[in-house]
Amino acid sequence: MAFNEFTSRAVHLYDEFLKKGDPRVDGWFLMDSPLPQAVFLISYIYFVTSLGPRLMENRKAFTLRPILIVYNFSSVALSLYMCYEFVMSGWGTGYSFQCDLVDYSHSPQAMRVRYTPRNQGTVMDLKRFTCIVAPAVPYQGTSTVPLS
Repeated sequence: MAFNEFTSRAVHLYDEFLKKGDPRVDGWFLMDSPLPQAVFLISYIYFVTSLGPRLMENRKAFTLRPILIVYNFSSVALSLYMCYEFVMSGWGTGYSFQCDLVDYSHSPQAMRVRYTPRNQGTVMDLKRFTCIVAPAVPYQGTSTVPLS
């Protein structure tokens, strides 16, 4: 009986938590529930820590230099674009360096999304951490943060 009470209370708290989220993101891809993101993240962790190394242990390493050059230039270009978007979403279009109230309207400026990157093992750990946390942060920030 105690377990049923615990699970029903957890479901009730979860529903209340989601009700307080930003209604502007209802219906957005991967924003209706944290479950699809959790499945993607768990699958990614499993692949990079277990399945991927086992698949590659008896194979010759791939030559990825040309692909990595394109990837790195693309990353730099995307980072520059995200910096531009960050500035144009805030300080460049009317927000100040002080604490401003959150604009929950559907105006174009309010709907802009903000995203706030020599040991090989450390680099891989950082990459894994970034790939795991990066998708989760926008979900938390736009879907489940209470409006009031």
